[in-house]
Amino acid sequence: MKFAYANIKNNPDMEDDQVRSDIRKVGSLAGLIGWQEIGEGADHKALEQTLDKGWDHLFDDLAIPVSFQTDEWKVKWTKEVKTHGGKAKVTPPRFVVGACLARRDDPEKKIVYCNTHYISGAWSSPPKDPMPWRRDMWKQHYGIMQDLIKGWVNDGEHTVITVGDFNRKDVPKFMDSQKWIENQNNQIDKSMWMPGGTVKLTDIKWNVVTDDETYHNTDHNPTWVKANLVVK
Repeated sequence: MKFAYANIKNNPDMEDDQVRSDIRKVGSLAGLIGWQEIGEGADHKALEQTLDKGWDHLFDDLAIPVSFQTDEWKVKWTKEVKTHGGKAKVTPPRFVVGACLARRDDPEKKIVYCNTHYISGAWSSPPKDPMPWRRDMWKQHYGIMQDLIKGWVNDGEHTVITVGDFNRKDVPKFMDSQKWIENQNNQIDKSMWMPGGTVKLTDIKWNVVTDDETYHNTDHNPTWVKANLVVK
C-alpha cells in the first residue's frame, strides 16, 4: 500500500489553477491521501474534478478530506468529531476524521486512516495571540484524538494510521505502542501508526517531496509512505 498527505495552502488562498496543479501532483504519489486546508467549496470542487475517474472522496464538508482509489480500497465506516468550535478571526473549528478502509484484494487487510489539522500558533516562538487559548485548544484537540485512537486500537479490530498537520514538532505519542513513520524532529506534518487488529505495517519507506523535486505551490512539502500491509 502507498499513502500520502499534503497541506494545500489556504491562508492566503491560492489560485484555482495552483490548487488543481498541487492536487494532481499529490494524487500521482499514492492511492490514499489525507488533505489539509481544502477549505472552500471551490477547493472541494477542484479535488473532485481533478481526481475524478477511479477516485472517491470522504468528508467533503470539511477542510481535511480523505481521497482513495476505489480499485484499492472499500469503505467500511467513517467518523468525524469536532475538537473545538474555533474563534472568529483566529481559527476555524477543528476536526478529526477517521475512515475504516479494507483492501479490495484482501478484505482481511483493513485499517483506520485518521486525518487532522491542529490550530496554529499554540507552540510558536514567539507565541501568537490569543494565548493561552490557542494552547488550550491544541491540548483539547489532542485529548479527543487520543481517546478516538485508543478506542479504535483497543477494540481489537483496527490498526490505525494517522496523518496530519499538527502545528507542533514535538508531539507526544498517543499510545505506548505508537510507531512514528518518519523523522519527527524537523516538521509539523506527521504520520504514525498504532498496531491493532489483524494487520501490521512492514518494510516502511517514505519520502518528503521537496520543491526542487517537481513542483508545488503550497508552502508544505507533501509526504508519501509505502509499506506492506501484512496479516499477523
